[in-house]
Amino acid sequence: MKQPYLVARLGGPDPLDYISMYANPGDENRGIPPHWHYISYGLSDLHGDGRVHDHNFRCNTNEGPSGFGFELTFRLKRESV
Repeated sequence: MKQPYLVARLGGPDPLDYISMYANPGDENRGIPPHWHYISYGLSDLHGDGRVHDHNFRCNTNEGPSGFGFELTFRLKRESV
């Protein structure tokens, strides 16, 4: 039986909230082939509610979301069908 998807912040094994995938048609004039563009979500403190990073640790004394983190992105060339 397949286990249900559960992100790490809710006690599951998956560190990412989700991944977006976009089809890019490319630009032949600029030498950019058609490709898929993947973007991760869940590594950055996007919501500012401490679900990703401890808000007791701050690089400055300003209140509010830390803005700490990063996301992953990559492009995968599409094959002609």
